[in-house]
Amino acid sequence: MKAKYIALVIAAISFSAAAQEQTNYVQIGAIHINYIDPLVTFDNGMLALTAGHKFDPHFSIEAMAAADRTSATETWGSANVTAKVSNSYGVYVKAQSSPSHGFSIYGKAGLTRETVTSSAFVPGFQSSAWSPTTAAAYGAGVQFDTSPNTFVSLDYMSYYKKNSVKFEGPSINFGIKF
Repeated sequence: MKAKYIALVIAAISFSAAAQEQTNYVQIGAIHINYIDPLVTFDNGMLALTAGHKFDPHFSIEAMAAADRTSATETWGSANVTAKVSNSYGVYVKAQSSPSHGFSIYGKAGLTRETVTSSAFVPGFQSSAWSPTTAAAYGAGVQFDTSPNTFVSLDYMSYYKKNSVKFEGPSINFGIKF
């Protein structure tokens, strides 16, 4: 309960500061996730919503939530195997530099929690499983201001990398500053 009050105070301070300058933003994006392990590679799409707060011209903090939009199916002999990253949640610190007005490059690092779902079907038998996992995440990208209040960004992130398994991929995002 105490954590909720602290979060509310932080949000109130953030939004009051935003009244003076556009320090908050929200973006929606499409992510192409590559699920790579030693035996198989799957690609699937995710839709992401990210909210951020810019502390100064060079540092921001972001929270991201994403859900699957597509899954991939591979066939091995008579077995059909489907796998996807079902959902993803992350918190990142973003460092950025603006070499010219309306254009910036950035790097992000933080933690991502993802749930991977898989199923296998062989005539007469079906099995499925899911596994949530948390890992360090990092990436880099570019941002273009399309107006004083809107922007488009492109980035490439590594969301998970452990035990020879990786989740990584590019995204394109549209954002609004307020």
